Amino acid sequence: VDTTDDSETAMDRPRSGAVIDGRWEVKPLHGDAMRDVREMLELAHRSCAKDAGMLGFLMEELTTAIEDHPIHSDVVNLVSDRYTTLLESQFLEDLEEPSESPPSAEDPGLP
Repeated sequence: VDTTDDSETAMDRPRSGAVIDGRWEVKPLHGDAMRDVREMLELAHRSCAKDAGMLGFLMEELTTAIEDHPIHSDVVNLVSDRYTTLLESQFLEDLEEPSESPPSAEDPGLP
């Protein structure tokens, strides 16, 4: 007989914090975790500006770096979502840069 409560699993709760007024209060990101996150974001910024294929790999690394420290998974999601949006917009801007292309047959130009 399974007597577990499915309403909240261990994965739903922060790894570090305390229950205050019926909700989790989470320790802020600091120390080694902050350094790891900063280094990963800098690496992602440099790499993804050149190779958008690196985005998934680097986001996994970033998530691992954060999850190795006792903070709430919401922080992982927030950082990932915001940085992914930033990188996607940067990548789209790179794609939209005008390219040197020959005139099309439909637009012969001036005679």
